[in-house]
Amino acid sequence: MRFLPASIITALLLTSAAGAFSPEETVLYRNQELGFELSYPQSWVVNQLVNGPAFALRNTDNSVMGTISVSVINLGDGAQKFFRQMTEDAGRSKLESVKARFGEARLVEAKETTLSGEPACFTRLDYRIKNLDLDRWIANIQLIAAHDGLAYIINFESPVETLDVNYQTFRAIVYTFNFRARM
Repeated sequence: MRFLPASIITALLLTSAAGAFSPEETVLYRNQELGFELSYPQSWVVNQLVNGPAFALRNTDNSVMGTISVSVINLGDGAQKFFRQMTEDAGRSKLESVKARFGEARLVEAKETTLSGEPACFTRLDYRIKNLDLDRWIANIQLIAAHDGLAYIINFESPVETLDVNYQTFRAIVYTFNFRARM
């Protein structure tokens, strides 16, 4: 099994992703009610989820499976406090939750970064799905930021063996993420 070193993941996330996909190959998603927009490649499709995140995408190429979701929580005055708690926690509670569900999991990296100019918390953990039909390590990357009384949680998941392919797209999508005034 091939793993991308945590330092490379962070460097990729923090560097400019301009040009990762051209504007004519993208679709713009804008949610005025929740105050954000992002662009994604036409080769990814929106998942319609009931009672799920505000927005979810999946890669249509099954050879390099990957998903991205954006969840938004209205915390009002508590949004900044939630963000500080998540930053201080550094992924530990999420790791425990994933371990309880899947058994094997490891925290690869947790650090502070930015999302659309706002402070953000970056966490990567890998977990193992193992049953009769499947034995696969999954990389989960989560970005959390607070803006205008809302907590934004961007999740990215990919099999570890295709992480280097999918991560380039995730990085490019995150680069296009912008907070917008809510209507």
